[in-house]
Amino acid sequence: MALGSRRPIRSENNIQLRVSPWAHVTLNGKRVGVTPPLTELKLPPGSHNIEFSNPGFDTVRKTLKVEPDQPITITHDFDAR
Repeated sequence: MALGSRRPIRSENNIQLRVSPWAHVTLNGKRVGVTPPLTELKLPPGSHNIEFSNPGFDTVRKTLKVEPDQPITITHDFDAR
């Protein structure tokens, strides 16, 4: 890298999770926790796959396109039919 040149800063974005009553959360194929208590993820810009699973319900799969400085809120209610 040449002197004085800089790499772009890749800031992480806040992803708010609002899932009811609860779910196992899988991000890009790796289980990351249960919501609640997990209510927020920090993700770098780019495409991310997220899944919410709760026994007795169909698994919810979403692809997130995270943009710099664009917070995202994901809401899902397993009880709503």
